Amino acid sequence: MQFENQYHVLELLMKHLESISLENGAVLGSKDRSGLVENGNLKFQTEYQIFFMKNQEEEVSMEDIILK
Repeated sequence: MQFENQYHVLELLMKHLESISLENGAVLGSKDRSGLVENGNLKFQTEYQIFFMKNQEEEVSMEDIILK
């Protein structure tokens, strides 16, 4: 019974930590998730990779730079 509960928890972690919503509305997607039950202990690990999206409107042309 104890192992069934651990595998259920592992299944929930895999499902709910696939992505994380941040306060600013951005969503982080999991790059890798892994988990196992070893010697009666549940081990779970997830890795997220952060990407920044840049608006093209924000780009500054070298012609727009003024030197003082």
